[in-house]
Amino acid sequence: MRIGVIGSGQVGQALSQGLTKHGYEARIASRSPEKLAEFSKRSGVQTGTPADVAAWAEAVILAVKGDAAEAALREAGARPTRLRPSRLRTASSGSSPRPTTR
Repeated sequence: MRIGVIGSGQVGQALSQGLTKHGYEARIASRSPEKLAEFSKRSGVQTGTPADVAAWAEAVILAVKGDAAEAALREAGARPTRLRPSRLRTASSGSSPRPTTR
């Protein structure tokens, strides 16, 4: 399966590298793919723009800060109101996670 990770921070890098390690084809996206050159060389994970990676992928993981999510989706060519849920997954990180309550 081809999985695209949109987000070039620590979470995006860890996810794309872990997916590759476990046998998935993974690519990581950044608005500035050249900033991932060293990571790509070290990990073997290919880089691209959000639009390129989203077009290539069968599934997409969004690994950006919450306030950047909508812009990242737009750069990937998606309109948030028309996303197919089967193709998008999210990952998040933060210094103070909150528990889920029902």
